[in-house]
Amino acid sequence: MGVVRGGMRSGDRLPRRRTDVVEDVVVWLLMVCGLIGVLVAVLVGWGVDAGALDRGRLEAATRTRVDAVLLVDAPVLIGEGAGATGPVYVAARWVGPDGGARTGPVPADPGSAAGSTVRIWTDRGGAVVHAPAGPVDAAFLGVACGLGLLAGIGGLLGLLWAGGRRLIDIRNADAWQREWERVGPRWSGGAG
Repeated sequence: MGVVRGGMRSGDRLPRRRTDVVEDVVVWLLMVCGLIGVLVAVLVGWGVDAGALDRGRLEAATRTRVDAVLLVDAPVLIGEGAGATGPVYVAARWVGPDGGARTGPVPADPGSAAGSTVRIWTDRGGAVVHAPAGPVDAAFLGVACGLGLLAGIGGLLGLLWAGGRRLIDIRNADAWQREWERVGPRWSGGAG
């Protein structure tokens, strides 16, 4: 037997409402779901990274880097300042994989002069394509997908928690109202 303090023995626990038990179960379920969500997000991010690396290897095997000669001056970006970012597309000429001459727009730095050479990537038909995805691109895509999925899972779990808390609060308020209707008149001397 425990020591009696304030009408309760030291080993006794306060009575728990059913909603307290339900809340505990909901918290544990959401925590488990959250941990599973973290694992799923990591695995998805890892899978996306691996897929992007494979795609990058395939692109590297089917693309060729060639020199293109600009046919006109590349425009200077007005208002962007000296630190202008991003390429501009300028007419150029290059040799395709079959040895034939090709012409078309290619990315070049702003202000590049006609006759200057830029490095471009072409596919097997000689068309201009973007550079093959590299390991940094694959890692960025994997991390972005994993974090995006994790944010979605976190948002869903947060909504479930908020909804669960709302329902539990409504149940508790109803129970407290019923209890007050039963006990309140005794406390207020019968006036009600």
